Amino acid sequence: MSAKEDIFPIRRVLVALDPLGESEAVLESALDLASRLGAELVGLFIEDESLLHLAGFPFVRQFDPRTGAERPVESGELERALRSRASRARGEFEVRCEGENVKWSCRVLRGEVGPEVAQAPGKADILVLGKTSRAIPSKTGLGSTARLAIERAASPVLLVEEAARVLPPVTTVYDGSQASLRAVQTALQMAEPGWPLTVLASGRSAKECGRLEKQIAPILAKAPQRAALRLVAGTSTASLVEAIRESAARTLVVGHGGLLAKDLASDGLLERLGCTVLLVR
Repeated sequence: MSAKEDIFPIRRVLVALDPLGESEAVLESALDLASRLGAELVGLFIEDESLLHLAGFPFVRQFDPRTGAERPVESGELERALRSRASRARGEFEVRCEGENVKWSCRVLRGEVGPEVAQAPGKADILVLGKTSRAIPSKTGLGSTARLAIERAASPVLLVEEAARVLPPVTTVYDGSQASLRAVQTALQMAEPGWPLTVLASGRSAKECGRLEKQIAPILAKAPQRAALRLVAGTSTASLVEAIRESAARTLVVGHGGLLAKDLASDGLLERLGCTVLLVR
């Protein structure tokens, strides 16, 4: 197998469009990634069905911020507002993509935001999301939509820090699983020539790490980027997190189901990592 065949191709990048315009860092990351890889960028706007359900309750009111006056919420008015937001988000998305000379398309769906985003990727190679929700802060550092995507999305999920994007150094973890092999392949695809790239071979013992090194070394030897290979023995998340921090990673690529991926939603782990995270299935 050639080095080119070893690399996981990224042809379509999916990004959820925020109707409130609060996801600028997420869109910047998706645009940058699609531009560098020559991939199509697919914008996804979700018309929040829960808002329409709320409009059916007589006790739900809307307030005019200028006058303080209140009145009932009318479902027809809310429908028009949702369509207007979707149209505005699509127009702004088009302008940004055309400005970056990125091939683009846009989809509008109706439903619950979290489940729809998690189920939407389809044939997309990467789903780009913000780690947290500004509207509902989370003690774990992970928003509800990001959590659902980690659990359910069929495609890799890129969790972006606020005001961050995919930047070097890039670190990835190989534990012998197919998901971790795809993570290594994806990291090789994402990393620009000259970017520092570290592969952590993570095993339960030094002997297992040696076996993993023999498995992954031939793939790294054929890759266009030079990668540093480091062995990390142990069964604790803490030792792996320490190795990631020592690599100075600003972008981390991990396989779904691995030691680190299982704890991504745990209290404070994302903050300890302090970088953009791509979870690959």
